[in-house]
Amino acid sequence: MTQDESAPVKQLACAEIMGGNHEEAKAIQLPGLSGFLYSKPCGGSKGGDVHYVTSCFHGVIGRVCLADVAGHGEQVSQISAWLHELLRNKFHHHNPAHTFASLNRRMAKRGFETMATAFCLSYDSAGGALAVCNAGHPAGLMWATDTGQWTCLDHREEHSSDGEAVQNLVLGVMESARYGLHKLRLKGGERLLIYSDGVIETPDPEGALFGEDNLMSVLNAHTGANDEALVREILAALVRHSGSEDFTHDDVTLIALTVEPLPQENYVANVAKKMWVRWRDIVSSRGS
Repeated sequence: MTQDESAPVKQLACAEIMGGNHEEAKAIQLPGLSGFLYSKPCGGSKGGDVHYVTSCFHGVIGRVCLADVAGHGEQVSQISAWLHELLRNKFHHHNPAHTFASLNRRMAKRGFETMATAFCLSYDSAGGALAVCNAGHPAGLMWATDTGQWTCLDHREEHSSDGEAVQNLVLGVMESARYGLHKLRLKGGERLLIYSDGVIETPDPEGALFGEDNLMSVLNAHTGANDEALVREILAALVRHSGSEDFTHDDVTLIALTVEPLPQENYVANVAKKMWVRWRDIVSSRGS
């Protein structure tokens, strides 16, 4: 899906850049983030992997969410399309954990056929703050500039304000499930990767799965590649492993991102600058 000019900006406080459950191979540009997204449904034009990429109305916060509905291909495409619409209607929350809690309640009421994992990144480009929320999905990966290593964006054990443990369960399993945030402060130059389980569960002809170790090997072998090239290298490794250019086992989605250099201005000045540029562009477009 291309940018939706009719997105309900006042309700969402964000504008959809791209999203859906269809095949996609496209560059991403968000506040403080650039990257590349590849998504291919299994055995049809639509599938169970749902990608959702947004920018806040003021051009300060970028969000990337990947959800994976139980099942794959055309058989779950209606559920994943419904989930995409839920994402569009629920991401007015600035806190992804609140969004996930709201999604979970809606999905749990509908029944187990709507179960899905999901992973979300929310990045504040004015201050370099990254917030990660996970609902039973494979953990995202990050390459840090200071260590030169790829590591998992894992959640540490978290508790809510009333002391109860945050569960971070698969969406749709338990209506009362709670979701927490893992927060990091980025310096600029970091690399991020989000993927669906169809990547690491790609089988070879004997049934052996590609696995996380092979994925990390590809990432470490191509640290100098740009985002699109890195995604293409992973896809090439999956083809070599499976012996086929067609992925028939599951939907496959990869989202690679690079964190742009942080601004030199202080946080308040940078937010004000971004808001001014955003409003200037809106006024200019209305006058043209």
